[in-house]
Amino acid sequence: MSKLSYRFCEPAQLSEQELKRLYCLMERAYEEISFDRFLEDLLKKQLVLLLVDSESQVQGFTTFAVNPGQTGTAEYAILFSGDTIIHPNYWGSLALLKGWCAAVAQLMRAYPHKVWYWFLLSKGHRTYLFLPLFFKTYIPCLNAAEVPSHWYAIQERTAALLYPDYYQPGDKALHFKQSLGQLIPELAKSSFDKQYNPHVELFLQLNPGFEKGDELLCFTQIHPDNMKGYPANYLRDALNLKQ
Repeated sequence: MSKLSYRFCEPAQLSEQELKRLYCLMERAYEEISFDRFLEDLLKKQLVLLLVDSESQVQGFTTFAVNPGQTGTAEYAILFSGDTIIHPNYWGSLALLKGWCAAVAQLMRAYPHKVWYWFLLSKGHRTYLFLPLFFKTYIPCLNAAEVPSHWYAIQERTAALLYPDYYQPGDKALHFKQSLGQLIPELAKSSFDKQYNPHVELFLQLNPGFEKGDELLCFTQIHPDNMKGYPANYLRDALNLKQ
């Protein structure tokens, strides 16, 4: 197994072979998905981060959209993450973190005077764990008292603009009448197997319908001062900020 590297492209620049590979990776982890819906969602994004092995085979990806649905304002910008997947053989690779920070720094430099927030949806606990692992303050968390009160209003506004048919004020997750994609049973079971982890327990408490495709609403501020571990250093370096 080789180490992964990363590269960026726009969705329209992906070849037919690459699109099929991306969808193949999705099929390994999710049920109730379709290629047409996957492609429609992908083309709404502005940037794709590809994780590739030494033979140039794509082994993972994530997507980014800036201020979709007019969610940004004069004061802040919203970064929305779409589908994120990595082949199980490469779980734990730092390439995703390094690539994410490089992509985010590239986008942030376009609006350097705005506060940047990250809005993401989590179908499973692995995505949610990015927050407690690499951010200091975020929504939802075990200690809600640490969260600035205005964050909740921004998160709710963003969710309402992006998902008017599914979001209800005060909801912690998006609930769908018909699944738009859900974890395969094996991966869903792994969430229950890790209930001893308080963060996973919180995920299950707030998103009890994750097995049928409900998605937890997640939110945080993107700045090295609100980050920890490798990503804080990666992003600081990418933005050329001093320690």
